[in-house]
Amino acid sequence: MNGIQEYLDSLPYLSAVKSPLLYYRTMQKVYNSSYTDHSALNLDESTINKYEKQFINMSALKFLMNEKKTIFKFNAQMKDMGRHDVSNINKDIIDEVNKRLDSSKVSSRISGMDHLFDRSHDKRIENMFYGILLAILLVSLTLGFVFKKISITLLALLLNVIPIIISAGILGFTNLELRAGSSIIFTIAFVIVVDDTIHLLSKFQWHRNRGDSVEQAVHLALKECGTAIIATSIILIGGFAILMLSDYNEIFTLGFLMSIVILITLTIDLILAPLFILKFFKKYL
Repeated sequence: MNGIQEYLDSLPYLSAVKSPLLYYRTMQKVYNSSYTDHSALNLDESTINKYEKQFINMSALKFLMNEKKTIFKFNAQMKDMGRHDVSNINKDIIDEVNKRLDSSKVSSRISGMDHLFDRSHDKRIENMFYGILLAILLVSLTLGFVFKKISITLLALLLNVIPIIISAGILGFTNLELRAGSSIIFTIAFVIVVDDTIHLLSKFQWHRNRGDSVEQAVHLALKECGTAIIATSIILIGGFAILMLSDYNEIFTLGFLMSIVILITLTIDLILAPLFILKFFKKYL
């Protein structure tokens, strides 16, 4: 315990390290005035029993050890360095602590509410990926049923996956951490942005079925749907941008990314979609 306490005290990113050892050190100071925190704490069993009688009823001590003294807890404070950095730090600490322990008699692990929150974040982010894959699958089936044409279905998916990929890149470039509350952003964004694309491609297909050429169908679809797409996008951007005024990180991230995704989608629908249709999908439409 001495070695672990000294190791944790030496880490620059930890502060206020507490353990049951501190109580024994305090009692040692009471009974031995020459003792300092940097002195070795070598106690025989009778001395330990004497000290424990003095603080056995202290409620704070129960936070750091159980009644049978088979579980001991080292508690410390650490600034928020980001979930990934903290995860690496925790691994390094456990590896170093295990080197100081006889694994056949005792084991160590990370615990505490903050650790549980981090595990919860990781689980929700993992579920987010499954959620967005499920959303893409369901949207694909729906588009295939509506358009009844594989080429238009693939085009619609491509146009709506691009904003998600770009927004994920922005998230990493700006170092905005993806947390549990904001992990649903991509699923929500995908479902919202696919709406304008469906309007545009539905109008394009309607004109093609009427006998118009690909160029005419693209021109008429933009002319008839462009204004509505711009209007709805501006309204959505304004609604989500208000969330950026929040001091709560997850709310700010939600507003920022949703605004970016909708803006990118607007640009793609009005500029990139016609180019894709005329350059790559023309012979299939």
